[in-house]
Amino acid sequence: MSEAILQTMGLAKVYRNTAALQDCSLRVERGQIYGLVGKNGAGKTTLMRLICGQSLPTAGKLSLFGGESKKEIQENRTRIGYMLETPAFFPNFSARKNLDIYCIKKGLPNNGQIDRLLKLVGLEHTKDKKFSHFSLGMKQRLGLALAMLGDPEMLILDEPVNGLDPVGIVQIREILVRLNQEKGVTILISSHLLKELSSIATHYGFIDKGKLIREVSSSTLQQECQNVLRLKVSDPSRACAVLEKICGITKYKVLPGNSIECYELMDHPEQVNRELVTNGIDVYSLTLEGKDLEEYFLDMLGGTEHV
Repeated sequence: MSEAILQTMGLAKVYRNTAALQDCSLRVERGQIYGLVGKNGAGKTTLMRLICGQSLPTAGKLSLFGGESKKEIQENRTRIGYMLETPAFFPNFSARKNLDIYCIKKGLPNNGQIDRLLKLVGLEHTKDKKFSHFSLGMKQRLGLALAMLGDPEMLILDEPVNGLDPVGIVQIREILVRLNQEKGVTILISSHLLKELSSIATHYGFIDKGKLIREVSSSTLQQECQNVLRLKVSDPSRACAVLEKICGITKYKVLPGNSIECYELMDHPEQVNRELVTNGIDVYSLTLEGKDLEEYFLDMLGGTEHV
């Protein structure tokens, strides 16, 4: 089993009479990009606050980098970078000046890392522009740069693409994937853009009403949400021969009503259609069906009435 960077055991948080988090036990292993999925108010941010030490648990415990004592956890939090909301930046200072102040505050040498991080998040050209004049997306980028000061081994990010345009979202995604694949940074991330989350996450934790209802790997999730290419043809027997001998498809199922379900070549339905027609088989319909992450999550919650 891989090394656990983070574990929570029965973690809970109650505000007055409201349980924001209940009996939460999750495991994040080194090198994972762990996506927290849940609607607003489900408990994602509460969990992240507990991990980062911004709030104290009502019950349960956690482990960071194998340390479970209060002292070990506090020391190991220095190995984590996080962005739970837009950090407190000085409104009249530039991005570079703000990061310089945080370097001093954290006791970190600059060593060119500020310029490197500003370039990484696309803020290298802001020069002397004041933080108060930044767009929401620019503030998010600067918050991400702050989280990466000191080259942390793990990033904890709550809605890091909030406020970004489509180009900015792709850029942040590429940054996170690069950090994970090239530097081995473990990432715990939440996002309401579930489709975007599904493009980078290696593992998922689904939270609803303060409870962790399931943990699953992306490979398992992909199998459970597996797309299927559904065909309706004039001659299923001949169609199967074409699928096997010409298209190389071995994973398929023949259904009543001259229908066939294919579990391969879903990304190239035009190729399947072309080969069938070329070999004299009429294709009456061809549809790609399956679930995305959002549909999967809604099914776990019992349907759209829970959104």
